[in-house]
Amino acid sequence: MGLMDVSNLRAWNRRAGEANPRILRRLGRVHSIRRPQAGEIGIAGLTMFFTPTAVRFQTGHDENVRVKALLGECSLSRVG
Repeated sequence: MGLMDVSNLRAWNRRAGEANPRILRRLGRVHSIRRPQAGEIGIAGLTMFFTPTAVRFQTGHDENVRVKALLGECSLSRVG
């Protein structure tokens, strides 16, 4: 994966409702949910913060769940 420059996304017209670029979509897994407002997901070898209640994930239930994430956004959904 790696980092990319914003110039790689120039053709994407988000305001016009175009689909999110594939380059930003990644699969990951919930590593931990410490409390309703603090959790971590692993994506491509990186650990990233997320807010579990924003996607209705719960401590003791959704750890280790596979997810799809849109990097740079707060879009997260359960896989499968």
